[in-house]
Amino acid sequence: MGETITADRLLDACRLLFGTEVEPSLDFLKYLQESGIKSAYRKKARETHPDRASILNCDVKYLENQFKLVNDAYRYLLSYVQNPAKFIIIHKTIPRRPERPAPLRENRIPFGRYLYYRGFITYRNLIEALLWQKKKRPPLGELAKRMRLLKDGEVREILRRRRPGEMFGESALRLGFLSPGELERLLQRQRLIQPRIGRYFIEKGILSLSEVERLAWEFRLANQKRNRIFGFG
Repeated sequence: MGETITADRLLDACRLLFGTEVEPSLDFLKYLQESGIKSAYRKKARETHPDRASILNCDVKYLENQFKLVNDAYRYLLSYVQNPAKFIIIHKTIPRRPERPAPLRENRIPFGRYLYYRGFITYRNLIEALLWQKKKRPPLGELAKRMRLLKDGEVREILRRRRPGEMFGESALRLGFLSPGELERLLQRQRLIQPRIGRYFIEKGILSLSEVERLAWEFRLANQKRNRIFGFG
């Protein structure tokens, strides 16, 4: 008899280890590999290790609790991936993700999700493309130095005082090194110079250049139509 678990518990473990880098779903679990779990665990373990309490200016008990949660999530996901047959997943509050979910009513659907909704890429393609794009994105601290919003010593100070799980921009804002307007400028610049997600699909042979160009044109038209229908913009 397999161990009965809820979808919520598995996805909560994913959120704890992977943070905002991915959108956890049961489809995501299908493609989860041991190497990915171990890589995410090493990163989170470094961030939450109790030995960093003095460096992060955090309560050691808080870090001990976070470190335990990270280790529990790691062991749980690793056990699931190594032998999924021994688990029986029951669906409570989080149902199985449909093959092609209906787009949400929002101002702008990202191009990657548009391709997924249209059926041109798989969910795995989308996740891998987003992770590729994130790796290619210039670090916010380096970008802030280039834009002369922060000095090298200030970047190091922000990194030293960053709380577990906190993004660099959030830390800089909390510590008073950046204003909300400056952070928004940085994020806009970062998005502007990061590689287009369509490039990933071309490089991997998933879509051709002409297909990406055609779909990008259709994507712009679709967003314009949504704006007219829902009154955005």
